[in-house]
Amino acid sequence: MFYAGLDGQEINSYEAAQEEALRLLEAELQTSSQPEIQALAETVSDFQKHEVLDLNDLDNKTSEALSVSWFDDHHFVIAVMNAKESYQLHLEVLPTLDAED
Repeated sequence: MFYAGLDGQEINSYEAAQEEALRLLEAELQTSSQPEIQALAETVSDFQKHEVLDLNDLDNKTSEALSVSWFDDHHFVIAVMNAKESYQLHLEVLPTLDAED
């Protein structure tokens, strides 16, 4: 079980959680007026069009401004930081146990 944001939106699969994280990532990146961050937003948008989403591939296709760190098979963090460190964003996907299970 995964949850999105503070609203407690339940996400029932890792694949759906990954897609939601990428959707949130793109939305946040698009709000920036910095060219480097806008370029990342376009790359993330293009990446989401692939049938199979491999986050290692996203990490490899982007500049050092975006990195994916793995803590477990279904636990990762996407970190974005521009060269001047004036823009920083971290999105974490972490499986949780449903309180009723």
